[in-house]
Amino acid sequence: MGIEEIEQIILKMLGDSVDEIELVAGSLSLDSVLLGENAVIDSLSLVNLIVDLEEEINDRTGVMISLTDDEAVFAEPSPYSSVKNLALYVDQLLK
Repeated sequence: MGIEEIEQIILKMLGDSVDEIELVAGSLSLDSVLLGENAVIDSLSLVNLIVDLEEEINDRTGVMISLTDDEAVFAEPSPYSSVKNLALYVDQLLK
């Protein structure tokens, strides 16, 4: 599984979780913020995204990853800061 596929999985899941009324068409990108003041989703949606992503990665690769362990929480840059950083972190875990 490559970084581009991971990015597309995250963007699809993110798009599915964002209220269409709140989302301007095409506004999701690799730079979309996942946590903090300018986040495109709330904290509960982020938790759901993380759980769903862990399950999807396991289903596609057979590899169990954790996106909520201490390494993820304290990583710099934070995997939760953007779609791109989350995808990079998942890619790193899969290598």
